[in-house]
Amino acid sequence: MRILPWGFILGFWTASADAYTANKVAFEFLQNGQYRVTVNYTVPELKEFRESYVIFSRKKEAESFYWKLVRGADFYPDDPKLVRFIPPKTKPTPW
Repeated sequence: MRILPWGFILGFWTASADAYTANKVAFEFLQNGQYRVTVNYTVPELKEFRESYVIFSRKKEAESFYWKLVRGADFYPDDPKLVRFIPPKTKPTPW
């Protein structure tokens, strides 16, 4: 009986629930030969402004991540290298 409530709750969990859209993105070359992409974003539920960064060892991967965020991709703070473009809704969702 305990499995049913958790299954019901997890059934409504979506991958985009933890995704955020970047407000500002910066690309930096570090002295040790690595690349850092800094992301500023807002958590709407908390109305809180946050900043995170991802360090890459390859320039190509860093630039790819940077340009995806600049173009509006959503990212996941738990797995920052995972990005997703979510298409905008074309019509309202009915009640």
